[in-house]
Amino acid sequence: MTIKDLEQKARQESSSRLPLYQEIYRQALLSTGLADVQLIGDFLVTTVLPGFSTA
Repeated sequence: MTIKDLEQKARQESSSRLPLYQEIYRQALLSTGLADVQLIGDFLVTTVLPGFSTA
């Protein structure tokens, strides 16, 4: 989901969050030099901690 997706959803729902996505998030992206940000909801992360015992 991108910021454009959030804006579109907010328009469809007549959400008061639209100014947040249009102004604050966009300004944050500009100030960090990022072109866009995407949210990946189903991104699996596996943490493995190998170990051994001498017991």
